[in-house]
Amino acid sequence: MGAERAKSRGVLAVVLSLLLLAGLAALFAFALSRQVQQAPEVQQAPVPERRVLKFGKTPTISLRKAYEVYSIFLDLVSEDLPCCKLELVLAPSYEACVNMLASGEIDLAWLGTATYVEHRGRVPMTPLVRPVWEGNTSYRGVIFTTEDTGISTVEDLRGKRLAVVDRESASGYIYPALVLRAHGLKVPQDFAAIDYLGSHDAVVVAVLLGEYDAGAVYERAFASVADRGKRVKLRVLASTDPIPGEPIVAGARVEAALVEQLRAAFLAVRRDRVEHPLLEDFFAFEVASDRDYDNVLSLEEK
Repeated sequence: MGAERAKSRGVLAVVLSLLLLAGLAALFAFALSRQVQQAPEVQQAPVPERRVLKFGKTPTISLRKAYEVYSIFLDLVSEDLPCCKLELVLAPSYEACVNMLASGEIDLAWLGTATYVEHRGRVPMTPLVRPVWEGNTSYRGVIFTTEDTGISTVEDLRGKRLAVVDRESASGYIYPALVLRAHGLKVPQDFAAIDYLGSHDAVVVAVLLGEYDAGAVYERAFASVADRGKRVKLRVLASTDPIPGEPIVAGARVEAALVEQLRAAFLAVRRDRVEHPLLEDFFAFEVASDRDYDNVLSLEEK
């Protein structure tokens, strides 16, 4: 009898121990769940978005090609700008581009040489770089015609139809007009027509199609006519004096610290880094300063 009672107490003790352990386990699980619920969530720090800077350019080639070429070019420059990304904005004219810079609609611009000189006293802007093509920091304009016009000298252009680019284009109007004046021709009085076609490519095509007797463009546009069979029809009548390379400038909204980063990013563009076929004309850039353009001529100075 005593043995059975002792055995019962032992079983009861085991059961109570098991119940106690189960209760402690449940209590521990509850406390752990509360701790997990109350633990603050660890949030990932947001990745800062790159600042977008709008880059203005007046297309000197067709709109479609200009968009392709300069978008790829700006992507290349943006690779060296961890803080920023450059976004292309095509301006309808040289004057419109500088006005967009003045209003803050764009932050940077690749301006025409004459446009920069004309407006640098009115619009706050800082020259960053200028292009170097085949070792040259300057370029020339050419006055050209086709071989079947019978025009062989600049003087023969009197009374003819002339296609030019823009009133503020150094190589596509201003410097060629100075050449015409040097040959005794009054501009525009001595011409049947002088029309502004907006881009260098448009001028070359219009002359090739016979819509104009002659045209004025920058020398690379003349040399890069796609159809070599048509290029042999073209004849250069005169070349202009050297023109300082077109400046890429920063507008007033670009802070000084960022100016140096932007300049460095453009300077990092080298021919050996350019792999896309559309960028074959981009070689390098050098630092530009305001004094580089002090000797740029204007029609009013002649």
